[in-house]
Amino acid sequence: MYLNDGFSGGGPDGPLCKACKQPILKGQPVTRVEFNGEQHDMSGAYHRACSKPYDSLARALNMLNRPYR
Repeated sequence: MYLNDGFSGGGPDGPLCKACKQPILKGQPVTRVEFNGEQHDMSGAYHRACSKPYDSLARALNMLNRPYR
């Protein structure tokens, strides 16, 4: 088995959670968190339980990054 073939432990892994770095397996609740601005490396898929503080932070930072009207 090659290290980069997407398989580990006998089954395919899903994408990694940005917070806990564990695979997001099929059927697990997922939240996609989007950071606008310079925090693009924090944007991505999170387990729903892991996403709560990041989702709140993203909403606050995204509101601050909006242009004023």
